[in-house]
Amino acid sequence: MVCLWIAEEKTGVNFNRMRKTKLYKSDLLHDDAMIVFISPLAVSCFVVIIMLIMNITFIQSQDLSPERMEALSMISHNAIDGHLKFLSSDLLEGRGTGQRGGKLAAEYIASQYKVFGLKEIDELGGYFQNVPLTGITAGENSTFKIGDMQLLYLQDYVMNNQYPESEKVIDADMVFVGYGIVASEYGWNDYKGKNVDGKIVLIKVNEPQSEDEDFFEGKALTYYGRWTYKCEEAVKWGASGVILIHTEESAGYNWEVVRNSWGREQFYLPIIEGEKRLHMFSWITEEKAIQLFEDSGMDYNVAAGDAESKDFIPVQLPLRVTAEIYSAVRNVSTANVIGYIPGKDKNHVFEPVIFTSHYDHLGIGASEEGDTIYNGAVDNASGVSVLLELARIFSLSRESFKRPLVFIAMAAEEDGLRGSEYYVKNPLFPPSRTAANINIDAVSVWGPAEEITFLGADKSGLIPVAKKIAQILNIRIAPDAHPDKGTFFRSDHFNFVKMGIPCMYIKQGRKISGKSKEWCEQKAKEYSKHNYHRPSDEYHIEWNLDGAVQVVKIAYLAGIFIAEMPELPARIRYTSTKSIPPIPSPQSPVPSPQSPIPSPQSPIPSPQFIIGVKMSKGFLIALEGIEGCGKSTQIKKLAPLLETKNLNVIVTYQPGATRIGSAIRNILLSIENKNIDYHTELFLYLADRAQHLHEIIYPNYQAGNIILCDRYYYSTVVYQGFARNIKREAIDYIHNLLPLYIKADITFILDISVEESLRRTAQRMKKHNEEAMGRFEQEHYAFHATIKEAYLRISRENPDSIHIIDGMQDEDSITEAMMEHLERVDL
Repeated sequence: MVCLWIAEEKTGVNFNRMRKTKLYKSDLLHDDAMIVFISPLAVSCFVVIIMLIMNITFIQSQDLSPERMEALSMISHNAIDGHLKFLSSDLLEGRGTGQRGGKLAAEYIASQYKVFGLKEIDELGGYFQNVPLTGITAGENSTFKIGDMQLLYLQDYVMNNQYPESEKVIDADMVFVGYGIVASEYGWNDYKGKNVDGKIVLIKVNEPQSEDEDFFEGKALTYYGRWTYKCEEAVKWGASGVILIHTEESAGYNWEVVRNSWGREQFYLPIIEGEKRLHMFSWITEEKAIQLFEDSGMDYNVAAGDAESKDFIPVQLPLRVTAEIYSAVRNVSTANVIGYIPGKDKNHVFEPVIFTSHYDHLGIGASEEGDTIYNGAVDNASGVSVLLELARIFSLSRESFKRPLVFIAMAAEEDGLRGSEYYVKNPLFPPSRTAANINIDAVSVWGPAEEITFLGADKSGLIPVAKKIAQILNIRIAPDAHPDKGTFFRSDHFNFVKMGIPCMYIKQGRKISGKSKEWCEQKAKEYSKHNYHRPSDEYHIEWNLDGAVQVVKIAYLAGIFIAEMPELPARIRYTSTKSIPPIPSPQSPVPSPQSPIPSPQSPIPSPQFIIGVKMSKGFLIALEGIEGCGKSTQIKKLAPLLETKNLNVIVTYQPGATRIGSAIRNILLSIENKNIDYHTELFLYLADRAQHLHEIIYPNYQAGNIILCDRYYYSTVVYQGFARNIKREAIDYIHNLLPLYIKADITFILDISVEESLRRTAQRMKKHNEEAMGRFEQEHYAFHATIKEAYLRISRENPDSIHIIDGMQDEDSITEAMMEHLERVDL
């Protein structure tokens, strides 16, 4: 008992309580394959001997409370090993999306949540957030020719149709567009001067090579280099299909990975009316790309070299792409498995720390050496095993935290991050209030790493958390060892990043403790070449799961530190390419329109020009909201109602209400100007506003009229500020230079869902026979989601003058809600 008392004093661990918990005794001493069964009393003696004789401690007790030391001591090798062995067994058939094994895995995870006592989400009525998907499988009877060259399925190419069509015939011209990148900040446009509408674009994987960190971030891969971006950009330019040229060096994986990942059923969220996709998405081998250039009388290496320059001009190849794509289409439902531990502080109940790890893999697929089950042991049964153990030790902890802890086993990550995509589009906690996402994907099964990379922590306010963890666990923080591989964009955390949510993707370095650098590099290469996305990614009893234990510790500490932060960490300002310095968190001071911050070199504006000066005459009503929210309709309904009160009403809009403004509007909204620089866009909007103030708003305000304006100041703050990442201070300062600027007396924000916005946009196009969407309507879902969230955030800044109106109501109810507010003010 003396030894037990000394051990408790030294470590802060309550060994008496350990005997009463679900602690696996066999884990207390672990040496590779040999496990020694000993009692808690022997453990206490062992700990004292190690600490006093060897004079080392893994974690200093003064760094953590006894409750936290105790929680860490409960981490079980056996529990992790058991989960890993079961989830990667043949019984679960590779946990494929839409397959029996995937459903079994989800049920297993939910049953573990139940054992741990995790709470269910009331809205879900259980642990499952159902994720509807459309599965599309290209038939082997599909054909693909480029010119006279017949390509062989799986050997030369993989291909699918992203639309849910059972048959699609392709007969189109082909254009080589280099890297397929449009990046105005780098003066880069691979589509310049070429109309690719309805054509097939041939694209190199990756991005221009450079050592200059100010040019495509040097060696690091930006989102411009990802195949997902290239498809999105091609759709913007009206291409019917994309053919990606594969090389192992540029893609970061061999052809077998391409074949196994894309030569099978592909899953997409259900298509929304008006949504644009590709009728043909394909990868071909570099060998075939070289041949098709030869068939065109060109040299592939020369063309590929030309694509390294911003002066590159798209090349129309004298070959036509002909294909018959026969697809099996089915609707399936998978599920994100979600449980949580409530927070104790009522002021932070909607600010969860969300732990994620995907449970799916490739399921049953093409045979390799007689094996058709893609077990996915490392990728990612290992990560889910860590997630489950993390949930278990949190559930056993005697400590509760300010913020909720949410555990999500994500579905369909291997199918384009679909599970996390669905979650952020249908969040169970407000994205703007979500504290952070901690993501776990493929942990070391060869032992603990000497270095840890906290991907994403540098893009938000989580670096202090990472440093604190490194100090406590005596590990080194290392930058991404292979930034050229684009790991940051390849797991579920990335969908959280798109919503501005701070993230920490825990990646272990390749240097394993106690192993030589050469041994570690060899292991990494072997896994990448022979096991990644192949049936041979199987469980091995000789694995050293100390690496998995290490990740549990890191994630646990990250969770408690973020959960206990006095304020939310700074958000990520996301663009489609890279993150820029974080914006203030919602709890941090946000510069208000009444308090512009001029640059140090600029004179402070005189008081009469301070933004938002309230004049003594008319009344300005602004209507705001995302595309298709119904502003124009409501203005038409409001105007006659106000006129019945003997008020003189002026109806106007921005941009384009003046002759000069109309010319500006044509520039701004034209799809031909899709590569417009964001600052150019800002100044054009402000030029329109200056003229609008001069000709319409200021004179009518002075005359005492009621002005109904479709879009005003907050559209600029939201679209150019939040979505385009232009600083709010800059926007406000420029407004101060407009001497006629008038602050809106009341602003109504019509709030609708992004899905409804896209549906209404498509409906409007159909009604008016519009052939193409405008520049803003063609933006990605994440762009519109950012706009929606920004409007909601702005409404909290000025609740007295900004009112959120539910735009999903019928038109009359919306009008009535606005009139109720207007009847309370003196018009």
